[in-house]
Amino acid sequence: MVANKRVKEAWFPVTCDECGFVTGFSHHDGFLDGVLTDAPNAEAHLAVRSISGERRVLTLRQVAALHVDSFREGNIVSSLRCLPSAVVATDDAVRTMLAERLYLHATDLPSDGMVFVLESSFGAAVVAVCREVEVSGIGVSFGPSVVVDP
Repeated sequence: MVANKRVKEAWFPVTCDECGFVTGFSHHDGFLDGVLTDAPNAEAHLAVRSISGERRVLTLRQVAALHVDSFREGNIVSSLRCLPSAVVATDDAVRTMLAERLYLHATDLPSDGMVFVLESSFGAAVVAVCREVEVSGIGVSFGPSVVVDP
């Protein structure tokens, strides 16, 4: 029990800085391994893997618009950003992405929404308008050694 407590204390909360850059888990120079869309539930799931092998799933909820391009084997993640709609108007790079990839303007965004951006140094780029981004925890897995009592 003590070992688990030490691990939990070492975790950093996943947050965004004042420019919308995601911090709290290692994703820079990691990989975007997959994108799964769930149109009936308006969700997109992004599988991200760090260079040390840590795996996370980013779930974009209530997706209003999504653009993924240049997806290929070995997509290398440069940065992740989450910007509230109100902040997008002040960020030239994100405004340009919205216009060029989603054909939207900052004034078209829902006031309670956000823009999610995954930029790569190689491979896929992702831009989405959504209401929420959920980042999965690490270290939860099930395999043949797990015994379930009936």
